[in-house]
Amino acid sequence: MRRLELSAARDRVRVMSTERDRLLNEIDQFQAVSGLSDTAFGAEALNDPNWLFRFRKGGDPKLGTVDKVRSFMRGWRPKQLPHPNKRADARAVA
Repeated sequence: MRRLELSAARDRVRVMSTERDRLLNEIDQFQAVSGLSDTAFGAEALNDPNWLFRFRKGGDPKLGTVDKVRSFMRGWRPKQLPHPNKRADARAVA
């Protein structure tokens, strides 16, 4: 009975580790495309600039947090800069 419990516990850890690794991989790929630093990612996704640092160090996010992170990555769009002509117009007025 004890051996079965240990085996089940190891399987749970392996699955959790796999899900954790999968999320970290998704975040890394997102950061490669978006150019967001760890701090900017945490601040924009969860209003917590240190979240990604804690997660990388072994923190265990709640399912709701994971959902928020994935939702943020799906919906993220780069911030648009003003059209170059509009910037020139603004400088001319100032």
